[in-house]
Amino acid sequence: MRSRKSVLDLVGGKLQKLAANPQLGKADQQRLQQHGDEIRDLERQIAAVPPPSTATCQKPAEPGADPTPGGPQGVDAGGTNTYGTNLGYSNEEARARVFCDLVHMAFACDLTRVTSLMFTMFQSHMNVYALCGAHCDLHELGHNGDPVIRGTLAVSKMIAWHMKHFGYLIGKLRDTPEGGGKLIDNVAALFLHEGGHGLDTATAKANSTHSTENMACLIAGRAGGLRPGQHVVASGKYPANVIISAMKAVGLPETLGEVSGALPALFV
Repeated sequence: MRSRKSVLDLVGGKLQKLAANPQLGKADQQRLQQHGDEIRDLERQIAAVPPPSTATCQKPAEPGADPTPGGPQGVDAGGTNTYGTNLGYSNEEARARVFCDLVHMAFACDLTRVTSLMFTMFQSHMNVYALCGAHCDLHELGHNGDPVIRGTLAVSKMIAWHMKHFGYLIGKLRDTPEGGGKLIDNVAALFLHEGGHGLDTATAKANSTHSTENMACLIAGRAGGLRPGQHVVASGKYPANVIISAMKAVGLPETLGEVSGALPALFV
């Protein structure tokens, strides 16, 4: 991260202290200011140069026209469910694939090393019929919105849909050369979802699809000594401890709000 900062940002405090030195003459102060302006201008020119086109850095293929919005669905003023298999779906299957391709190529072209990708939101009303066969939207799926496909199994099917695309992205990072290894060797990719299949602490109902227990969080990559390919049961820990582990892997402090500490089992 330090290498990506402006040189002037790294030495800014020292430059200000030098400029404020009363022993520095007016002409030297102007020369110092001009020198800083020239460095900043040079940095802007370098930043404007597009990344080189290499075997791993290529412009993604044109995804085609934006899918037609499927239209709203929900419950009308009379309380009638307005669900329809062509409502609330805009080919999110294709959208998720395109976003994964963009994230991968941004890393491969070294345009960024930090990205956030949200497939669906907390109360998503995306129609899931085309994805798992349930006659409802994603949010209502957790409330038995389809009387035929009910319970945690239905929710697990949609979690699996998210995981399919996460796995697709990780596969592209794994297969992309970088330096003497692969791009995945320098990545800490974190996957989280809304909740787990455990006890609802508010209603004491078991196997709730909105439980804060039994949450599965995933980390992929080998950055910072991460150890891949294992299942860790972290009883008594928080999902935030997994987030903190990813933070540690990329050199950030091991604290997030009131939670602190990475999970040692995730590291070699």
